[in-house]
Amino acid sequence: MIAKLAKQLSSFIKQHYSYFLSFDRVKIYYDNGQSGVMKIIISVFMTLFENVEYKKSLQRDYRMLQIADLVCTAKLTELKMKNKTLSSSERRVLGSDRDINKNLLKPLRKKEFKK
Repeated sequence: MIAKLAKQLSSFIKQHYSYFLSFDRVKIYYDNGQSGVMKIIISVFMTLFENVEYKKSLQRDYRMLQIADLVCTAKLTELKMKNKTLSSSERRVLGSDRDINKNLLKPLRKKEFKK
């Protein structure tokens, strides 16, 4: 799974390489939540870029980390919806499939990289 994830990340970056090169530096902020994920990020970015900076960070300090958590939660919710595995407490908070699509997933889809 780690190799597959690294390959997907590498492929995504290569598709949008010119976008990443438009920046002076590539900064990686990570809260060390999962060591396997950090190893993938380091290996992929160090292979593809020369101007990478890594910074340990805390959720409360960086909005982008909070946004990343929101996106991950939304994607997990979408997967659970497709597999019909949302819990009753998730349903109480998030509402129906229609509500989730309208209020969470659709706004995030507008922000995705386009292929």
